[in-house]
Amino acid sequence: MTSNVIRYPSYMSREFLYELIWDRPRTELSKEFSISDVGLTKKCVKHDIPRPPVGYWAKLAHGKPVERPELPQVDEGLALVEFHYYSAAETAPVVEREKARVALDDPRISAASEAKFPSSLKGSNQLIREFKSSILKKSHNRYGFVESPYNSESSLDVVVTDGSLQRACIFLSGLVKLCATYGWVFGRESPKYGGRRGSTYFQIGEAKVQIKIKEKVTQRSRELTQEDREHKKKWGYVWGPKHEYDPTGILTFSIEGISAPSGYKFRWSDSKKQVIEERLPQIVEALIIAGEEQVERTKDRIERECQYELAAQERRREEARARKEQKIISDLVSLAEEHDRVRKISSLLDDLSEKYPISDDVQSSIREARARLKEVAPLEAPDRFSDIFKSTGDLEYW
Repeated sequence: MTSNVIRYPSYMSREFLYELIWDRPRTELSKEFSISDVGLTKKCVKHDIPRPPVGYWAKLAHGKPVERPELPQVDEGLALVEFHYYSAAETAPVVEREKARVALDDPRISAASEAKFPSSLKGSNQLIREFKSSILKKSHNRYGFVESPYNSESSLDVVVTDGSLQRACIFLSGLVKLCATYGWVFGRESPKYGGRRGSTYFQIGEAKVQIKIKEKVTQRSRELTQEDREHKKKWGYVWGPKHEYDPTGILTFSIEGISAPSGYKFRWSDSKKQVIEERLPQIVEALIIAGEEQVERTKDRIERECQYELAAQERRREEARARKEQKIISDLVSLAEEHDRVRKISSLLDDLSEKYPISDDVQSSIREARARLKEVAPLEAPDRFSDIFKSTGDLEYW
């Protein structure tokens, strides 16, 4: 049997990635995330996550003091870090095809096969009306798509030309009305990072399933004007775009942000046999599957994060135990060196006492030296030995 390589998007909080970055070298983490070390560094830079400096892990391994900066505050749009996990399997690892398949007699699919689309936008969802109002008489991009105002709060993920705008809005309106009967909530999210379009989704239980409508355009070479030819003759190149784009009226409806399990489609386009309006039962079935998949994958992601956290805690405990043992040995070595110095000084005082037995000045200095030596001698202060173990009694690993 052949296997399918599937790419799964997942999200991780900045706080959690920050803990991982400072608990394990990036070279190890990058392998688990199926990403290069440079790619992981770029994500840290993008989301303003401090990284261990060069030499950090070597210092930590030798018990030298290291500094760990705090995680700075960022905008809400940078709170989540996106990763992609790759899996090679006969079926999707989260929901198997046999388990995920929705029966054809499901009442929601039956209702979709009988649903009819409205002829106008009268009484349609408010978000759709706001979107169309915001996009009318606005600028077009290089592909001829009408665009929402920059960073618009009323944008939807609908990418079409003027000629297909009405049809796309009516299709979306009919889909929203149908899904409302299932208890699914239609919504949108504001554009991130200064983009023009936010995400459009259905809230299906615990899952947010993102959707998109886009029109296909055809590319052709732009005919050069007299001004273009003169510019090329003078400067050697043509000013402006090389291509122009023509609308086709062919719409594509897709489910975004999640890959389809084996045996399913999450993308439909108009064809000679069927338009997307006639594919409503398949679209509803796919939305059901996508919602279940997303919930299961979210549970898997949370479970992975918990496993990472437990493993990170265990690593911190082991590092704390190693630091504790290293500190005890270091303190014992210092105490032994001090004891050795005291013995050498005591031997010197004995030799001086034997050589100058009748010198009052020498004997007086020897007595004073012995008194001071007694104050610092490790054998005269047993508490210094026991304090070595008391100071490292608590296992601090955070």
